[in-house]
Amino acid sequence: TIQYFNTLDSIDDKIDMIVPTCLFFEGILAGIKYKKQHPDTKLVPYIFDNFTTGFTLHKTRLNAKLKKKNHQKLESIMFLHSDHVIAMHSLKKYYNKYFNNCLDNITFIEHPLLVKAKSNKERNKLELSSSINMIYAGGLSRNNVDPRYFLRIIDLLNKVDFNFNAFFYIVGSY
Repeated sequence: TIQYFNTLDSIDDKIDMIVPTCLFFEGILAGIKYKKQHPDTKLVPYIFDNFTTGFTLHKTRLNAKLKKKNHQKLESIMFLHSDHVIAMHSLKKYYNKYFNNCLDNITFIEHPLLVKAKSNKERNKLELSSSINMIYAGGLSRNNVDPRYFLRIIDLLNKVDFNFNAFFYIVGSY
């Protein structure tokens, strides 16, 4: 947390907004510390994985159980100091159960698609194309990632008779 904060604090220009996007919670805690000293700075954490029950943080269920209350306390602090929170759809059930009073402050989204900007000529080709390729790459762990959101998108495209290809590159327990 100290290294994250020191890096933020070393920036000479005014910071308008901090969007910590890392799995580890230290980036969010550093953002909170910075915001306390610079109240005009907006804090909008972008949560990809469940900090409290995420498999990557807890190798055993016992480890997760022992840390659960402390981690949820840190999440409460995050909601208290954040201007807004962006979270993956797979976290909706968890936040609904444990942070129901914070739901108005959360926007649930799917992973962003980051692609290199194309020239206008390439864009026109894509718009004229009769099909698209959809790719799901990542984990589908029964306890952390719910595939239903992506599958609903595919289902909706199928219902409107849109020509598409769906590719899955996954690891997990489904």
